[in-house]
Amino acid sequence: MALFDEVPGLEVEIVVDGQPLHEWQNHNANIAPKTLERYVEARSNANLQIHYSFKAPFPADRPVSIIITIDGHDVDEPMIRTFELHDTEDYTSYGPISNIASRWVVQNYRFSPIEIRETGSRAVPTDLKKKLQSVVIITSELYFLNSPQHNPRLNGAHREMEKLPPVTEKTIKANALSHQAILGDVEPTEEVEYYDADYADGGKAFATIHFCYRSLAALKDLHIVERTPEPFDLVDGDNETLRQLNMEQLEAIVRRFREQEETRLRLKRERSSQ
Repeated sequence: MALFDEVPGLEVEIVVDGQPLHEWQNHNANIAPKTLERYVEARSNANLQIHYSFKAPFPADRPVSIIITIDGHDVDEPMIRTFELHDTEDYTSYGPISNIASRWVVQNYRFSPIEIRETGSRAVPTDLKKKLQSVVIITSELYFLNSPQHNPRLNGAHREMEKLPPVTEKTIKANALSHQAILGDVEPTEEVEYYDADYADGGKAFATIHFCYRSLAALKDLHIVERTPEPFDLVDGDNETLRQLNMEQLEAIVRRFREQEETRLRLKRERSSQ
């Protein structure tokens, strides 16, 4: 869960299957003021939601607009009204909402694995290079608003996000890529209202959150997630090896030992019963 020291009371997280995704940090990254950057694991063909929570002492005297950008495309801009900011039900963005043929629908956000094609000698086209540079990041920019006015003429626009063509494994590894976020199936949803408003504070965002997503293997390749040593490495290792492990790594190793022991006992029982 992304927590802002500069904006107390604001929490943002990526949710899949009803559970927030674990977050990692790149402690070597240079982050701009009022900005957070977190890494999350992309899960193939899973719908994702962006969850926002505004609790005291977050100010509830001005509405908040959230520009949601996925892989360089602005896909939605929900507004949280003042009386909704401290609501017990936090705000969740499932995807952009629009009115199509008098039907209100939502296009769900989804993690889609990038397709790998056979290795070829063709150079990566320039336009594809640009697209690859903007992949793997979900951004939320939060702004305070001045005097929003309801606009009944707005119905929202149906969004399109192009799926990447197959790319070579070399290109995937060179860019540490694994997935892209797309807009999935259209589903019915409740009607929403649209507003016109000016951004407050000179049009400057009061908070920006970047969620960088990749497969767990790609996160390990980037050294965002530390690789867990195999159990046999520890058996042959020394005390210094153990001291360098964090709690998450130790728990993973213990689980692996238990699984191996359970498998050994099960095979022993099966052999004895034959």
